[in-house]
Amino acid sequence: MSLGIGEGGAGLGPKRTAGSGEARIRKRIPRNAPGLWNLGAKEINILFYDRRLSRADTYGNGIDSPAEEWLPPGLNSLLAAQAIFPLAAQFEMAGYPKENEVAGAIHDRIDAGWPILAKRVRIIPEYGQAFVDAFDHIDAPEDVTIAEIANALTAFMAIEWQSTDSPFDAFLAGDTGALDLRQRRGMDLFFGKAGCSACHSGPLLSDQDFRALAALRPRTHTALRSDDPRRYAASACGTGTHHPTPSEPRTGAVRLDTGHGRPARRTMAAGYRLRGLGRHPRTRPSGDGTRHNAG
Repeated sequence: MSLGIGEGGAGLGPKRTAGSGEARIRKRIPRNAPGLWNLGAKEINILFYDRRLSRADTYGNGIDSPAEEWLPPGLNSLLAAQAIFPLAAQFEMAGYPKENEVAGAIHDRIDAGWPILAKRVRIIPEYGQAFVDAFDHIDAPEDVTIAEIANALTAFMAIEWQSTDSPFDAFLAGDTGALDLRQRRGMDLFFGKAGCSACHSGPLLSDQDFRALAALRPRTHTALRSDDPRRYAASACGTGTHHPTPSEPRTGAVRLDTGHGRPARRTMAAGYRLRGLGRHPRTRPSGDGTRHNAG
């Protein structure tokens, strides 16, 4: 699975390229964006595969983020904060400082580009009036800030991508016939002998922690080595790639990404055997919340 090309690429879909000459992109986009399912859940404490967003009062605003103390006020959730960071990412959406005023503003300080983008949205008559209609504290389009835009995006994501009607949800609600025999056996393994629930626990089926999952870092793909480090760069431990415990969305088959372009479970299982860890990794917590292989 290729890394995203991001801002500066040419073409769409399979025909999209990294450009050429002076306009060629300088780096690829790491696969750090979270999945959309159930991101409106209040139990979520971290977002992004590299944990760049988390609930904390480090900067006095309730969220530990790359914006630090310059995170805009008025964001109503961690998900709302997540919505504004792609806009400020040079290689993802903003572009290079000399290319446009937004990129130039962000180059000066991370929060300087958001007011410019908010104005571009609110001066569109249909959008401006929609925000006045949707938010009680907005009396005129001129009052709309990046916070209202982010909160509106958050409401859409939280409602549109809820997963609460799966057979497993029905089983938890008391419908004992919602799962067939094969599914019941799988559930028994998940919460029993297979040990999955040691990490995939709670209402989101995730403990929201990070681990070295024995998914070895690719040795032949330069872009993956330098641009897709996940939590590895922050933890700086061992030779594995640190991944968050994903929240199983209960929507059917799930393909987890380890950065190799192969199904994650197969890659992790192969890594466990290679490193002599058996069927499951033995882990221990580190000082920053990341878990490392103990064996």
